[in-house]
Amino acid sequence: MDPTRNLPRALVMGTNTNEVHAYVEHDHAWGRKGWRQPRSPRPLSCVAMGNVGARLIALGIAISTLGFLSQSILTAPRVYFAMARDGLFFQSVAKVTERTHVPVVAIVL
Repeated sequence: MDPTRNLPRALVMGTNTNEVHAYVEHDHAWGRKGWRQPRSPRPLSCVAMGNVGARLIALGIAISTLGFLSQSILTAPRVYFAMARDGLFFQSVAKVTERTHVPVVAIVL
């Protein structure tokens, strides 16, 4: 296992696989001539089967967005706090409140 070699490969292969899948699904739904038509602002909804499929895709996108925001809110302040605690960032970011022991400055940042 060589992460310096395998990680870039996995990222490229995963991205390319996703692009090919989107192309095949889009081509199957619209046909080859459909690509020449004006593009839809919601291509995933066009590929979905009917209104129910479009709503399911929209729901999946909303859940994915909330998951990403949750991850960002939980992860970034920890990095800022640790950097400040180690002297690599502003010292005020490493301060925690007396009552809750929460790094409020890091969370706001």
